[in-house]
Amino acid sequence: MPPEGRPAHGRLSFRYRRPPRQAERFESTLCFAGEEMIVLAHTLNPRVPVEADGETVVERGSLGIWFLFKQERFDIARVYSASEVFKGYYVDSLEPVRWQRDRPETLETLVDLYLDLWIWPNGRCTVLDETELERAEANGHVTAGQAAESRATISRLRAQVERRLFPPPVVASFPVDRDLISAVRSLPDAEPSGRAET
Repeated sequence: MPPEGRPAHGRLSFRYRRPPRQAERFESTLCFAGEEMIVLAHTLNPRVPVEADGETVVERGSLGIWFLFKQERFDIARVYSASEVFKGYYVDSLEPVRWQRDRPETLETLVDLYLDLWIWPNGRCTVLDETELERAEANGHVTAGQAAESRATISRLRAQVERRLFPPPVVASFPVDRDLISAVRSLPDAEPSGRAET
């Protein structure tokens, strides 16, 4: 059963931080808001294309439909190419995601813990940014505890992917229509600098 909440095609301003950078504020299309899940969408514009196993999976103009689950240590996006062809799923390891009740405007700063997971449509997955996490830990940008949590999160999700328990069904079934895509494309380019990029 999908989480209870309300669909929306409004906009949401939120803060995102990848240590040691300061938090940055970004605007996204708000697709759904509930007590347990928020869905956002925006155009992805990484500084350099993101590759997994030698194939480009995210590039400028790609579309991401992002799913946030309360208290979880990750977010997950359905990723489409610039021509709106489904490419796969992108997962960020995060500090626990928090907001109050069903009020998306209370979403707390998303803190990215470096490790990411790319999931192909056939269920194969690839861990991204392992070297970046090692470097961040060595430089003191994340604590040993944060690094351990990041690795544990991605390890747990990989195991769930292998057992066909992840992504959650709602991520695959959430409707994406032309009105939503138009709302996303009307936003200024504003992809957080650490998300969906190496």
